[in-house]
Amino acid sequence: NVLNLGELCRDAGISLPTGKAYLSVLEATFLVSLLPPYAAGRTPRLVKSSKVYMSDSGIAAHLAGAGRLGQDFTAEPLAGALLETHVLQNLRALLGTWCPGAGLYYWRIQGRYEVDFVIEHKGRVLAVEVKWAGRIRERDIKALERFMARVPGCDLAILACNVDQATSLGKGIFAVPLGLVLA
Repeated sequence: NVLNLGELCRDAGISLPTGKAYLSVLEATFLVSLLPPYAAGRTPRLVKSSKVYMSDSGIAAHLAGAGRLGQDFTAEPLAGALLETHVLQNLRALLGTWCPGAGLYYWRIQGRYEVDFVIEHKGRVLAVEVKWAGRIRERDIKALERFMARVPGCDLAILACNVDQATSLGKGIFAVPLGLVLA
């Protein structure tokens, strides 16, 4: 989720400086990671806070009680969030290996559109939306279309989802099997 450290500190009954210190320890020990927002141009209502993720999707799933032996993971209420965590973990590893200068972000206009991951490298931008579903709906690509219309340098967007093969959805947007995105 988008990190609201002030609210989190209030709920925990600790001061903001203490919360910042705890957060820095969690980051330094690689238990959590922050994903900064992508801010290209002047967009009204652009969210400017980082998103916070568990750094390891396996630990996140365990702490959430997901994926117990014999449980249907597709019925898990947190399946989408855990998948997004897993994709982030893998994108960071892939970019660190194959494209070390690339920036990794998310993009969100408050209450309207969100793109899970934005990769920027040498003036080129790739938008990646992650969906658990295998059926593609119009609303699944709305945020990608809006992002591409507002961000120069973004000529390609990917909807990473449970499809069997890569398919063009038009306007530079492609549905791509999750396995290909993580390979």
